[in-house]
Amino acid sequence: MTLETNLPIIVTIRGAWIGDVSDPARAFAGVVNTSDLGALRSGDAVKVVYQSSGSRIPGAGEHGRYALSAAGREWPLMRFGAHASTGGTRQDESLESNWIAEVLPAKIG
Repeated sequence: MTLETNLPIIVTIRGAWIGDVSDPARAFAGVVNTSDLGALRSGDAVKVVYQSSGSRIPGAGEHGRYALSAAGREWPLMRFGAHASTGGTRQDESLESNWIAEVLPAKIG
């Protein structure tokens, strides 16, 4: 039997996006503030990228995902977004700010 954890695994990161929005190599680089993930600690350098099929216009069945990486490991993300305290207005994503990554729960067993 395979079990899934139901608790969210949250990693808060201080960082900024590097690269143009249309650049496939664009990445978010930052440092962990807090982490529910045992493999990451406050101060660890991390990177988040959006992974997709590579086509400019994906088909209806194609979806990309965000992935968090650090120290040679990678975790798929359920969500990645600016921290709620940054306000409701659009901000310059190239400026450092707080972001929240919700790690996809791992299957156990």
